[in-house]
Order: sequence, then C-alpha cells, then structure tokens
Amino acid sequence: MTKALLVIAILLFAGLLVYLRFAGPSCPDQSLLITSLNATIREQEATIASLQHQLENYQCPRCEECSCPEPSCPDCPPCHDIKYFATPEEVKKWLGSNDVDRRNYSDPSRYAIELQRDALADGYVMSVVIYQEKTCPHRERLMCEVIIGQRVFLIDPINDTVEFYRYLP
Repeated sequence: MTKALLVIAILLFAGLLVYLRFAGPSCPDQSLLITSLNATIREQEATIASLQHQLENYQCPRCEECSCPEPSCPDCPPCHDIKYFATPEEVKKWLGSNDVDRRNYSDPSRYAIELQRDALADGYVMSVVIYQEKTCPHRERLMCEVIIGQRVFLIDPINDTVEFYRYLP
C-alpha cells in the first residue's frame, strides 16, 4: 500500500513538473515576474557568495598589528572586543562618525557591506539583511540590522536612518 502511494505521489509530481515546463504561467505578467525574481535571486546569491568570501578572508586590523604568533597570548590585547550597540542613539552617534554614506559606490549593495565591515572594525555586531520594500514588494535591497536588547533595528546604509523593525521572538 505504501509503495503504491509513493508511486502515485511521484507520478503526480512528475505531471506537475511537465505541466509547469510546457504550459508555463497562465499570463505574461507572471512570466515577467518569475523572470525578474529569478534574476534577483541570482544577484542575491552572488552577493551572498561575495560576502562569504570576504568573511573568510577578513583580517582584523588589530590582529595584523600584533606580531605574536600565539592567538591566546596573555601579553597581547584581545583582538576582538565585539559588542552590541546599547541604544539607538549610540547607533546614530556611530553612524554620524562613519563616512560610508558619503562614499560613492556604483552598486547600492556595497554601502551595506562596507557599513557592516566598518562596524566590525570598530567592534560592533551588525548584520546585512535582504530587505523587501513595503511599497514595492518586488524590489529588494541590502540593509543593515542591529539588535538592541529585544528589539531589532534596520539601518539604511545610504542615508543613515535607524528605524525600529520588530521585537525578537
């Protein structure tokens, strides 16, 4: 009985694949949307791969200054004093001293990546997230995110705005 159900499920799935392959979406707008979403997915995958590569090859400036070969040497200062921002005001103050928003990048995603890199260099935890625009659900872009207590804040890396996004679950 179980084998028969498995065969039926496989046949239904195969039929669905054949239908989608040959019949395709029922309207041209769906086809354009699917093509656009596939392109966006490929772009985001490339961005994620780039970020993973950068993370794997990241060298802390403070580690480069230390000539000690032993990573846990008691005579060397700790390499990473990583901390969370304490308040939204601290984030805004830090953003005011940071110049990422005044740099010129051809790729808008670069602002978020550079802001995250600068935060890490200054010892702060900051994430880069793919954010879907509320007004245009088909448009996504990279934003930065920080956690303060039980709250998550989004940072627009191009104009340095900080806004409450949601509470942690």
